[in-house]
Amino acid sequence: MPSVDVLECPQLTVLRQFLQAELPDERASLVDSHVARCAACQGILDELVDVVGGCSEIERLLIDQGKDLFREMPAMIGGYRVLGELGQGAYGVVYHAYDDGLERSVAIKTPHASVIDAVGGPALYLNEARMAARLDHPHIVRVYEAKADQAGSCFVVSQYIDGRSLDQWLAEDRWELDSAVALTAAIADALQHAHEHGIVHRDVKPANILLDAAGRPFLADFGLALREEEIGRGPCFMGTPAYMSPEQARGEGRQVDGRSDIYSLGVVFFKLLTGKRPFLAESLEDLLSLVASVDPPSVRQKDGTVPRELDRICAKALSRDLTARYQTAGDLADDLHAWLAENRNVPGEEPRSRPAYIAAPPRVRLPATEALARQAFEPTLTLALPTPLHAVRGRDVMLGGFQLKTRLGSGGMGVVYRAWQAAAEREVALKCLHQHDSTAQARFATEIRALGRVEHAHLVRVYTSGCEGERFFYAMELIEGVPLNQLLRKLPAAATGPLDDAAWAAFVALAADEQRAAELPLTTLPEPEAALSAPPETESCAGFAAEPATSGEPASARFHESPAYFQRVAAMVRDIALAAQALHEEGVVHRDIKPDNILLARDGERAVLMDLGIAKLTQEADGRVTRTRQFIGSLRYASPEQLIDSALVDGRTDVYSLGATLWELLTLQPIYGIDGDLSDARAMLRIEIEEPEPVRKYNRAVPADLQAIVQKCLEKKPQQRYATAAELAADLDAWQAGQPVAARPVGAATRFLRHCRRRPAAPGLLLLIVCLGFALLAALTPWPTPRSREIHIGIKPWVGFSPLVVAGEMGLCEGVDLKFTPVRTTTDVRQRLLGKTLDMAPYLVDSHALARSDRIPTKAVLLFDTSLTADALVVREGITSFDDLRGRRIAYMYHEAPHFLLLSLCERHQLDLADFVHLKTETAKEAVDLFVAGKADAVVSYEPFLLAALSQPGAVRLASAADDPGVIIDILTAREDYLADNPDRVRSLLAGWFQALALLERRDPTALAIACRFLGEPGQPISIAEYDQMVAGMQFAGPAANRQFFLPDAEGRSEFHDRFEIAQQRWDRHQQLLRRTDPREGDGSQLLLEWLGP
Repeated sequence: MPSVDVLECPQLTVLRQFLQAELPDERASLVDSHVARCAACQGILDELVDVVGGCSEIERLLIDQGKDLFREMPAMIGGYRVLGELGQGAYGVVYHAYDDGLERSVAIKTPHASVIDAVGGPALYLNEARMAARLDHPHIVRVYEAKADQAGSCFVVSQYIDGRSLDQWLAEDRWELDSAVALTAAIADALQHAHEHGIVHRDVKPANILLDAAGRPFLADFGLALREEEIGRGPCFMGTPAYMSPEQARGEGRQVDGRSDIYSLGVVFFKLLTGKRPFLAESLEDLLSLVASVDPPSVRQKDGTVPRELDRICAKALSRDLTARYQTAGDLADDLHAWLAENRNVPGEEPRSRPAYIAAPPRVRLPATEALARQAFEPTLTLALPTPLHAVRGRDVMLGGFQLKTRLGSGGMGVVYRAWQAAAEREVALKCLHQHDSTAQARFATEIRALGRVEHAHLVRVYTSGCEGERFFYAMELIEGVPLNQLLRKLPAAATGPLDDAAWAAFVALAADEQRAAELPLTTLPEPEAALSAPPETESCAGFAAEPATSGEPASARFHESPAYFQRVAAMVRDIALAAQALHEEGVVHRDIKPDNILLARDGERAVLMDLGIAKLTQEADGRVTRTRQFIGSLRYASPEQLIDSALVDGRTDVYSLGATLWELLTLQPIYGIDGDLSDARAMLRIEIEEPEPVRKYNRAVPADLQAIVQKCLEKKPQQRYATAAELAADLDAWQAGQPVAARPVGAATRFLRHCRRRPAAPGLLLLIVCLGFALLAALTPWPTPRSREIHIGIKPWVGFSPLVVAGEMGLCEGVDLKFTPVRTTTDVRQRLLGKTLDMAPYLVDSHALARSDRIPTKAVLLFDTSLTADALVVREGITSFDDLRGRRIAYMYHEAPHFLLLSLCERHQLDLADFVHLKTETAKEAVDLFVAGKADAVVSYEPFLLAALSQPGAVRLASAADDPGVIIDILTAREDYLADNPDRVRSLLAGWFQALALLERRDPTALAIACRFLGEPGQPISIAEYDQMVAGMQFAGPAANRQFFLPDAEGRSEFHDRFEIAQQRWDRHQQLLRRTDPREGDGSQLLLEWLGP
């Protein structure tokens, strides 16, 4: 069937007949095909639906179009000689003309009169055209001039491209891979140029990409372009539906920005790679619905020959989540150029081969799985009571066409059954959701989408998914085998002797048979529902059987101490690392790799990674799991970043868990000694602070290089681990082949130094032993009394801490030296307090409440200040209310004063955190820098950094801590043990603080100079005027304010207790508090109150 050209827009009568289903089928099909690509006609149809009598604006536009059909072609336009007509449409006529003066061809666009009227007259229309004329890029069609003649008719003169549109090229043939990538990269560069000049195209599609005779691409037709100042206020529905972004398809005009163009270019790239668009539909309504609510399919689902890296790049450009999409077109262009530089083949040379550990198992998207998941498991489903499994043929239990036979096991979220699929005549494993809250449904949907993204030899395969009533399930391959955690329990008692293939196969087969025998026949349960209500199997923390006596046999004869065992373990972990790498390349982080989730087939050869119930799709933003010391995963195998903040989780988190699994396979011990007798809080501290024991401490037979690989996986800092799971697999390959490995052994000295940094008090015992030789001398020799004693205090730039710095530098704390340690984040402060490198630290009341919840042993000893306008929300020009912030980018320092202020403001203005795009930073300066660079629409920060934000043109304070007095209160806290052992030092500090505060209030020049130096940059103190401006936004707390804040009433409660409770309640509402604590446990003000007196 011939295609309908974009410029050949149907007449108004034809569109009316199409809308009323009065056209013949063939003609209706042609019109439908055209409308699916033409924003103008879609707008006409929308107008026709709404118009009630009279002549609408759209009708007048089509009347103008009809007039142009009979209008005589002009010979000249504005001094340009017209050669012919290139095309015409609903918005105007385009002519091919010649500039005799410059001797070049040009294209001239003459808009209809109604179009000029619609934008406010010739002057405004020409302003729009001249906006595009500002763009000067080798891949953007240049606009030469825009004028109006004496009669008021406008015309725009632009570069003439002698060639064809990409749309015409694609109608004839597929593109070579290199050419497709190069074209997309060029258009991405062009879009970046436009975006940097404040212009969003809004209609990127093949018809608007022109190619000259040499094949050079040009982005054309900025007719729907949106200026930067209009972003967030543009029309709700503009663009071509088939290439629209989800936010355009949903009519969310305020969401449209440069990332919308990136999505549209992603659709073009998808079509270049596959020859098809991501979505095809029978009607325009269905097409818009798909674009708005369904994740696009994988490129490799359409064409499995496309390289995975290009699949990943295209998927990121097509992310429905704006925050997961490429944030700039330049980032997309960089990835494409990098792929070209690495993969473009030189003529006459063979294509480069990929490393074996990447290319080994093929993987493609499974058809329909992702669509099924989204259809059946949307988190917003209306909840109802579970539909019970129903029995047929006597005691047979059926679910969705599957006959359930036995219960294989269960976890925290679902039950897994052995089932028979009659339609395929095969046994399958059927996982059924047994929790029916929205969170469980969302995670179950994530698990299906994650498994459906990729097929890999070492990932369990998914066959289908569905639901029956409210019972959600999916079917996967049934692997006869045994989980590795079961093998770990059996290995200490395993037979001795050589571990050859037969012995290993027999050992695994025996364990698998025992596992099979332990399955519970479903028919033995009283009711089908009882299988689902059975308590889930939990992770065994004890986990390991006691190692039997060796009866004098050499240790090397046992299975887990033989070289053959190490080879098998390395091969298993390598295979799982490759499976994890496949997930990571598709944007999925497993987050719960552990022996329980690794199944070894009965033959002992194939290891399979299972259970993606808590997997994280990197393009999804889930605010529910972004919280401090609340982690997703199994505690024993959780990485430090999982405990600190799940927003930091990436593929290296899985590398850590693989290392923990390998550590246990080699030692047959629970890593970090975490078992059922250890509290969660203590286990967390071990994971965050302690170095894992060397593998060879428990198994001397383990080769040193294999131990080095384990240690590299278990590095505390993600950047010190293997950068990817593929790198881990490569190192294991190298070790198995007897080649050098990339991992370097961590020596005893390095381990000792790391231990000292994390726990400086631990080496005290060794230091004591070294100093015992001096003990007698110390007892006999009179040592001079030290002139000063140090108090180590963590400090950040904040005007409220100025008196503390003044007291330290002026020596106002009698007999005490204040030593200040710069700290960046609350996590940094906590680790230093736990490691006892800090004695005291300034905290917000909210931070102190969270620290006590996390068992950080600190007590409040002094009130510093209460912030008013010194903590504030600063917004760009044009944002005048909190409603204007919906969908905007807000930058703030995470888990600090700006974060707590934002939570309070959201509650006061009845906004949800999901209404914003969150740009979380580690420091206040980083957040302000994002705002200054134009990457954030608003910033929450505090002095002295607010000065830089407010210096931006049009920036204003929209709200501040003054809106909720008391929400930002700074206090000084001390470690419980330090406070108990050093009351005199603390009293000296309190006296010094109040003296320094009095000096600042009296405008003492020395004190002011110290404060200005503290709040400025190195070598660049702030001015006294700036200091005064900062102080005006907060209230220092003198003796009276401290007494009022901490003094308990007749019921034993104080204002501090009330604020502590409010902080716990607020955090629990938004992020789920780890545990509630009594404010009195964190109150150390008795010393202050005694010092202040009655």
